[in-house]
Formats: sequence, structure tokens, C-alpha cells
Amino acid sequence: MLNARALMQQGLRLNEESHTLWCEYLRLEMLYVNQIRSRQVILGTQQDAKTNMLQGIVAGVVYDNAIEKFPEDLDFRLKMAKIAHEFQGVDALLDKIYTSITKDFSKKVDGYVALANRHVLEAGKEADGDAIEKCVSVFEKSALKSLEHTPEMWNAYADMLLTHLESTKIDANVLTKHLTRVFTRAEEEESLSPGLYSKWIGVLVKQAALGDAMAVAERGLEDYPYEASLWEHYLKLTVMTKGTEDADEHVALAVEKAMSAIVSAGKDDAVTILRVLLHVMIVVGCEVTQITPAVERHLSKLNAEMDWLKLAYLQWTMTCMPAEKARIAYSNVLRSSKSSVPVYGLCISYEKSRMSSAAVVTKLYEQAVSLHGTSSADLWLAYISDKQRSGEIQEVGKLYFRATKTLEDSIDVAKLSSYVNA
Repeated sequence: MLNARALMQQGLRLNEESHTLWCEYLRLEMLYVNQIRSRQVILGTQQDAKTNMLQGIVAGVVYDNAIEKFPEDLDFRLKMAKIAHEFQGVDALLDKIYTSITKDFSKKVDGYVALANRHVLEAGKEADGDAIEKCVSVFEKSALKSLEHTPEMWNAYADMLLTHLESTKIDANVLTKHLTRVFTRAEEEESLSPGLYSKWIGVLVKQAALGDAMAVAERGLEDYPYEASLWEHYLKLTVMTKGTEDADEHVALAVEKAMSAIVSAGKDDAVTILRVLLHVMIVVGCEVTQITPAVERHLSKLNAEMDWLKLAYLQWTMTCMPAEKARIAYSNVLRSSKSSVPVYGLCISYEKSRMSSAAVVTKLYEQAVSLHGTSSADLWLAYISDKQRSGEIQEVGKLYFRATKTLEDSIDVAKLSSYVNA
């Protein structure tokens, strides 16, 4: 042991910033204590001279030296605590570790999470409702009285309980009771973040309390109307809770509600909610005919500044739907609204990628130039280039003549002329 200790200390002199070496030094001392205890049991002796060492005094010194190197690193202390929990009869060392956490991290919620989790770690596989009650007591009697009641604090409290819900054999009803109280109190204090709403919904769904989960999802959307994760929960629950009667009506109302939020949201949020809406509805088995009419109806009302939303929708239809339905979707969008050049460009590119007939592509070009021919030289150039590549030389001349007569800006006409002459 003397040689092992000397070697470890030499390693730390050369690598004093190594968490791993410090943790393994602590483990070495704990293993030595364990070895001597085992030897005493076999020999049936009790060596009083070893008492202090057996109580983890040397390991405690290692711990003190280690945290002196990393005074602000709570995760490092928890790594060392985890090692100590692997051994029996080291209460003195564990008390030292958790006392230091209490002293140095009393203003941080993670410190209270560590103090709460101690009770389950000490109980190990025998952890029961009493261990959870002790965990809860740490938050109720200490954290909630010492810390500001922020969403982060409530989130940490809930996560501590959720971790044990998923990883222990403790009665789920006991944990769920405490979780419900945490969520409810956070909501009363208006401190429920989108993440906490989602966790609450998840707990209720596991309990098969779908009606309650839907109610929470709706309240969450009132607070965070553009939060995609809450829309995902809401839409899934709509399908899960709808009865056999008026099922289509329920889905249609959910789609209408989502589309209203999409139209009002900022660009990034709107695209995300739209994709969630389409993905969820298709995955859960809704017919496209239940979804697309409401979406397209809203899209048709948008002005040109919102064409990025049309593009997002059409890109989805062209990727996820059969060609026949994708064509219906883009035809509805083009027919019911004045779409921009990029929207027409997307539709043209889609048909060209599917090797569609020249007549289909030409029809789309003609619709586009009827709306934008006076101002978009690039549209005319793309139209002319396609005819040129297909060898329709007479059409190239006709299009050039039309374009020069239609474009209103002389600079655009010059741009077109320079391309054709080249």
C-alpha cells in the first residue's frame, strides 16, 4: 500500500488537474480500508490502532486535497461521492462530502439536488418511499426556503424526482404524487417553463390520464403559443383522445388552431410548428385529406412576405407525399394566392426532377410570367434557358421577344439581351 500510495501521489504531482487520478486515489484508500476490514473479520480480531484509518480519515484527507484543487466543481465532488457510496461503513466520509456541498453550494439548486439524491444512493436497491420522502424534505425544508423560485429551480426539483421514477423500483404512485405537487405549485407561481409543461404531460400520459394531459397541453399553449414541443403533445393527444364520432372534426379543429399559431409566429417558430403539425398528423395515421385543406386555406391568405411558409409546406409535400397529391397541394397553393417567383421555381424544379412532360413545366412558367413577367428578368432567363436546353430554338426567340416587351425596367431588358447575345 505504501508503494501504491507513493505512485499515486507521484502521478498527481505530474497531473494535478486530472479528475480521474484524484477519484482513483480516493478509491485506492477505500479499497485498502475494505481489505483490512475483511482481514479482521477472517482473523476475528479488532485492531484499535486502525480505528481512525478505518473510519476513512486518510480518504477524507484525499478528498480535502482534491476539492482544494477544484473548489467550484460540484460534478467532481459528486464523482467522488459516487465512489464512496460503493463502500460500506464510510458514513464519516460521506458526511464530510455532503457537508462540504452544503457549505459551498447552498446558493445553487444543483447542490440541493445532490443532497436530496444522497438518500436514494445510500439506500441503493432497497430505496423505498421513505428515501423519496427524505429527498423531498431536502427541497421542501431547505431549497424552497433558500432559493428564488425560478423555472430552473422547479425544473431541477422535478428532474430529481423523474430520475428516480425511471431508474428505481420505488412505487411510481409515490413519485407521481410529489411530481404533481411540484408541477401544480410551479404553475401557481407562473414558473412553468415549456420543458416543465412537457414533463407534466409525459407523466400524465404514462398514467393514462389523457384528459388531464390535454388540459395541461392547452394551458401550456396559452402561455407559450409558439412552442413546438407543446404543439406536438397537443396534436398527439388530440388524436389519442378523439372519439369515434366526429373524429374528423376534432382533427380539423386542431389543425385550424395550429395554423392560426403558425400564421402569427415568427419565421423559425412557424416553420417548426408547421413541420411538427404535418409530421405528427401523418405519423398518427390521419388522412392527408384531413390536414391539407386547412393548411392550404391558411396559406392562400398569406401575403408575399410569408412565402417562406408556403415554401416550407410545399417542400414537405414534395418530400413526403406521392406525386399526385403533391401536385394537388402545390396547385391549390398556386391557384388560390399570388405566389412569389421562388415558389414557382420550387414547383418547376419538382416537375423537372420527376421528368415530367414539357407541357407541365411550360404551364408553370406561363403562370409565373403572367404574375411576375414585368419585374423578374431571372424568371424569363430560366424559362428561355430551359427551352434552349431542350432544343426549341423557335421558342427561345419568341420568349425573348415577349420578355423584352413585358419587362418594365430597362436594366432587366439589358440583362436579358446580354445573356441571349452571349
